[in-house]
Amino acid sequence: MNPPRLILSALHREQATEAWVVCRAETDQGDVTLRHFPATGSEAGVLLLGQGGGWSGPNGGRFYAQLGMSLREAGMHALWLRYRQAEDAEQSVLDALVGLDFLARAGARRLALVAHGEALRVAVEAVAELDGVKALVSLAAPPSGLEALSALSPGAAALFVHGGADTVNPVDNSRRAYQKAPGERALKILPGVGHEFSDAVDLPKQLVSWLRRPMSPPVRRKDV
Repeated sequence: MNPPRLILSALHREQATEAWVVCRAETDQGDVTLRHFPATGSEAGVLLLGQGGGWSGPNGGRFYAQLGMSLREAGMHALWLRYRQAEDAEQSVLDALVGLDFLARAGARRLALVAHGEALRVAVEAVAELDGVKALVSLAAPPSGLEALSALSPGAAALFVHGGADTVNPVDNSRRAYQKAPGERALKILPGVGHEFSDAVDLPKQLVSWLRRPMSPPVRRKDV
């Protein structure tokens, strides 16, 4: 049984930089710190989840910094989350739900998650808790916890990306994850790329390109 959701009592804008706005989500169990890449007027929002403490993400966080800016330039909100207790998976899921709530309050009705390594398990559990998630991107899927992928909504698109030279998580992890996803899915193996995706310089823009379709508003047919 999952612990009760965090009660979000207030949102505070802490600091603005050229790249992002640092925000603090005040909850009944401590504060969740966020880096928001705002896209004014957008109804699409993408949550970036790393593995471990601090501002975690591939390539020491540099990958998520670039991805967040690319998403914003493409007209999508991006939100990079720092866990309260990175070593506690259940609490990390609650943090992810706060992040998705933040994006919804920013106007995002269509949501997606990008997860690196072990963060995939956090992302999948968070997705199971709410509607409105249109896409999931996994970077270097972990060896365990993949069974939960079968519970994804068939309407959610999933992309599994793995470096062909990853020595931390074997490529077969993403192949197995791909097989378990129930809906539209894609698998991308990058030859010569390692676990941190430091050599995949074009990958942020490729992810933005892939996310455009599931995150686009539905086409309304005109009456004939």
